[in-house]
Amino acid sequence: MLEIARISRSKAQKQSQERLQAGYKRLLNATGQVVAQAKRIAEEVKQGIKKSKKRVDQLRLDALRAELERMIPLVRQVMRQTKARLFAKNLHAPEKLVSLFETAAQKSRAHDFCVNGELPIMRRKVLATSKCNVNSMSY
Repeated sequence: MLEIARISRSKAQKQSQERLQAGYKRLLNATGQVVAQAKRIAEEVKQGIKKSKKRVDQLRLDALRAELERMIPLVRQVMRQTKARLFAKNLHAPEKLVSLFETAAQKSRAHDFCVNGELPIMRRKVLATSKCNVNSMSY
């Protein structure tokens, strides 16, 4: 990921674009392997292949399985968006996922704080920005 960040700031367009795509290919490959492993483990927990002897630990395991099952489709969607953006030059992905960790409602609530494209003074200090840019907001 550091390599991708370094390449994306590079001035040489053609060569850096090829290196950026190669870096993302490696990242997408590694991410795909992690997703496959997470799917396998979630399935093993669901089938009872992976289980715990203590009831409280089993409840924790089931909760973690549910979290994996929630995150796997989201990560796959991010992977599809990344492939479309980098390799097909498609910047307008339908159902675009902005964040794995924030719901669309949390993102849209940020717009409620905007007044004429400006954030209120208190909020502006927290975000260190004067314009409403929902993608860069942190909560």
